[in-house]
This record gives sequence, C-alpha cells and structure tokens, in this order.
Amino acid sequence: MLKTFLFVMIFTSAQMLAQETYKVACVGNSITQGFGNTNSNSYPNRLDVILGDKYDVRNFGVGGTTLLKNGDKPYWDESAFDNATQFEPDIVIILLGTNDSKPQNWAFKDEFYGDYVDLINHFRSLKSEPQIFIGYPPPVFQVLAGINNPVVQDEIIPIIDSLKYSMNTFWINFYEALDGKSNLFPDGVHLNEEGYLEMANIAADALLNKPSGVIDYFFAMPTTVEEGESTTLFWRTSDSSTVTLNGNLVNPSDSLQVSPIQSETYTLISSGVFNDTVSLQVDFLPSGFIKYFHADPPILESGINAESTLRWASSKNSISKINGESVAFTDSFIVTPTETTSYELITTGTISDSALIQIQVLESELINRSLLAKSFQVSTSAYQFLPEWVADSDTSTFWQSNRSTTEWLVIDLGKEININRIQLIWGDVYAKTFHLQIMNESNSTLPFFSNSNGAGGVEDITREYVKGRYIRLLCVSSVSSTEGYQVKEIEVYGTEKKITGFEWNNSIELNRYQLQQNFPNPFNPSTEIKFNIPNDQHVKITLFDLLGRQIKILINKKFSTGFHSFNFSSYELTSGIYFYRMEAGEFTSTKKMVLMR
Repeated sequence: MLKTFLFVMIFTSAQMLAQETYKVACVGNSITQGFGNTNSNSYPNRLDVILGDKYDVRNFGVGGTTLLKNGDKPYWDESAFDNATQFEPDIVIILLGTNDSKPQNWAFKDEFYGDYVDLINHFRSLKSEPQIFIGYPPPVFQVLAGINNPVVQDEIIPIIDSLKYSMNTFWINFYEALDGKSNLFPDGVHLNEEGYLEMANIAADALLNKPSGVIDYFFAMPTTVEEGESTTLFWRTSDSSTVTLNGNLVNPSDSLQVSPIQSETYTLISSGVFNDTVSLQVDFLPSGFIKYFHADPPILESGINAESTLRWASSKNSISKINGESVAFTDSFIVTPTETTSYELITTGTISDSALIQIQVLESELINRSLLAKSFQVSTSAYQFLPEWVADSDTSTFWQSNRSTTEWLVIDLGKEININRIQLIWGDVYAKTFHLQIMNESNSTLPFFSNSNGAGGVEDITREYVKGRYIRLLCVSSVSSTEGYQVKEIEVYGTEKKITGFEWNNSIELNRYQLQQNFPNPFNPSTEIKFNIPNDQHVKITLFDLLGRQIKILINKKFSTGFHSFNFSSYELTSGIYFYRMEAGEFTSTKKMVLMR
C-alpha cells in the first residue's frame, strides 16, 4: 500500500479493526517517571485514566536521563528505551531536556538538535508508524543539581520549537501551561500529585484536539478485491478540516464503498492549519490469478506412506487444474507420494497463471525436522530477532534473547518423532552451560544432552533415540554479561518409524501423589502445572513469593483419582522466583518456578 507520510501516523485496516486500544508510549526523565519511590501518580498513569479504555498509556520514563547521547545519563542507553521501542506504540510523547540543562550536559548543546532528530526518526521507523508529540519541558523554579530555567527557557525550548516545524511533529507546551504555578513544584523541578494531574490534562487535550488538516487514518477494508466485489474506504481527520478524495469534496470523517475493476490508487487530502496527504492502493485480482499453492509438509520420510496436504486458492471464476485434473478454484486434498513428486497448478480466466511445487521424499537422516516445525516458544527475544530464525537454513540470521542468565527456546515439531541427533550452531554469544531436553506430548521430559563447558561454534550431538515432540534448549550461563544468547540454527534429525525396544518412561505413576515441575519454566506469561492423586481428594495449590509470602491460591477443590493439569497466567506478577505448594490430605510438595518478563 502506497502511503505519503507527512507527520502523523496512518492506521492500516488490520490495525484499525484488530486493535482495541491505541498504545501511547511516554518517553522521558523523572518528570515522566514520577518523583519519589512510586510513579502511581505520574502524568502517564493519570493520562491513562483520563483517556479511558480506548488508550493504553505506558510509562517509559527514567529519572536523571538526558536526550543528549553524550549526556551523563543518556536515555538511549536505558532498557526503557528498548522497551518503548518493542512496545510498538501508536503515539509517542517525548519529554526530555530538563537534565540536559545541567552544565556538564549542556556543554554538548550543539548536538542537542541532531540527537533529537535521531530520536524522532527512531520512533518513526517503527512498523506502527506512531504519531510523535514533542513536549516543551515544564519551567524550573529553583536550581536543582545544575538544572536551571534560563537554559530550559532560552536555549532548549527554542530548539524544540524549531523541531516541530522541521520534523512535522505535534507538540505539547507544558512550559507555557505550567508557568507561574510554582506551588505545583515542591523542589522547584518535580511536580506534586496535583501538578501531575494537570500535566495529564494538558497532554490529553493535545492528543484529543489536534489542529485542522490532520488525517488520523485512511484505510480500505478489504485492501484486495476480486471480480464483482466491493471495498469500503474509511477515513477520519481533525475537526474543521477541508477534505477531498481523488479531487472530490468529502466529509472530514466518513466512509465510501467502491467497486474497482482494476487496481486503483485513492488519495485523501486534508487542509487546514496543517496540510496532510495520504494515498493508498486497492489491488484488483482478475479471474485466473493464483493466490497461493503449497504443500504441508513439503518433505516426507520415505518408507512410511507419509501424507502431505496440497492447499491452493485462486481468484473467483478461475478454472483450475492440478497435474491436468480439474479442481475447484480454492480447495485442498491429501497426497501420499512414495518418491519426490512435482505438482503444477494451472488456472485460466481473464488471465492465465501457473505455480509449481515439489514434495520431497527423503531418507530420515536427510530431513532436518526443525524446518517442518509448527511453532516456537522462547523466554524472551531481543527486538526484531525471531525464534523462527533458528530453523530457516540461513546462518546469517539468528534468534537472540534479552540479557539474562537463564533463557530457553522450545521447538514444536508438530508430532512425536524418534530423535537421535541435534546440531546447534551458535552465534557470537553462546552458552557456556546449557541443556537439551526432549518432551513428549504430555510434557514429560527426558534429558538429551548437557554441556557445562560450551565453546560455541557448531555442536553436533548424536545419542540413542528419544521419542518426543518438543525440543527445549535451556541456556544457563553465557560468555557475555551484556548481550543475549545468539542461536543461528537448531537442526533436529530422527525418524517416524517405530524403534524396537524404545519406550517412553512416563514420570507419572498413577498409584501415588505427585506434583510435577511446571512447564515451561522459566515462563512468560503462562505455564502449565500438573499433579496426580491416587484417590478422590481435596487439593489445594498455593503460590508464594521468594520470601514465603502467600500470593494467591491457584487451586482449592476436590478432584477425582488420577492425573490433572491447569494453566496459570502471570499477568499480574513481576519477574522473579516463586514457589507453588500442593496440599492433599497429609501429602505436601513444593516446586520452584521462574517468571521471566
């Protein structure tokens, strides 16, 4: 979709219909974070309440930080900066500059403009394409730790004022709105509870009452149409805007149904205090067009009559054939090739199209099962490093965790395989101590390999067959204290054929009490807890923190004889170590769980 971006965020159709709230990131120093030991009364928290359920306002303020990269505490170096980035906000409010007025920081004043431009461009580069609001710092009524009003008023604010024009951003003038209200600043710099509430009202007014000429959004739903179909254009602009759509005058906020017969570009122009233009394209698919054609899985093991499903979709009114046989224009069917076989889909209509796929039938030792994985789970991921990259046959890409001692990755193969070989290819940051574990579909776990003296590079491990569906890599200690683990590839080899003499040693014995270790562990945000009781029994499972204080009762009711499990979600908890204790009759057992945010 073509978009001409002037200074505001334009929501795509998927964003507008899928998101329940607009995400607002408040970036700043202690004035944003909140003065004292709690930020419950900070302006972002108050703003979240004022804006209501349609907005999700998060506080990413860090006390003492500077906008200047060469300041004594650059915001750029804080984890809050990374967290605000990963939040993928729809709106960013930047309120920095107060600490930059300190003499040791303002010595680099010639870099302030360029560093601010870099910060704006950083957030504008996000996929969410957020609206940017730059805040004029509040007035300083008393010199504190070198923070002084002359620099804020006479040097920093003029630079910010020029940025709103050169960078086409919105702005919030906290300085002017709070000037003369020294009673709201107990120490001359930070605000009291009443002051933070006033800041929140100032910010809410700026967010909700934009000047005329601003396009809040312009999108089509759907963005692609076929023969005989229509799409609807939706747009909203700020009040008092003069708006045209492809040259025709339209209402400032409205919708219009259109029925293109070819791919069309629609341009919305909004005029007022600002002038904004957004263009989008609606794609038209003529009959005979192939949308997709693929096989799942594309690789089969020889000698077991394995199945693959061919799936395809072509545009409406297409005439379709696979290997010469007529088929519906959109459908699927199962094939069981005994050797590597190609399938060709040919469609005709207004246009003609074709697609060719191949299902490979290979010996088991040639099949890297990770390439057929159904899903991946990880403890954490560094920004824009995907866990799927450990299974893409490309060693230039890798999954990277956040900075933590213990991190884990789980590969779901989709079904149980007899596994006898796993190859790890590490990046520059590898685990000195790690464990490879195999789990079956009941999440019972067997060790596959452990190493307490890892050297990175390529580690190729072969052992007796272990039957399982999930491969878990648990990294315990790293060669780096500043960067997360890097895993380029995890290759998994095995067979679906029955292995004589193999039997899964299920760790649950039905004739006794047992509380199992939760899985995954560490976890975020949810984990599964399993237990067994030998007879009908009242079971209570309680969660405690590291100090032994009760957090909540997870289970407290009667269960029948046998195996039971439940999921525990940790949305209300912070990262850390917790314990869960099971009580059933005279039986008690306690396990440790680790929550990794």
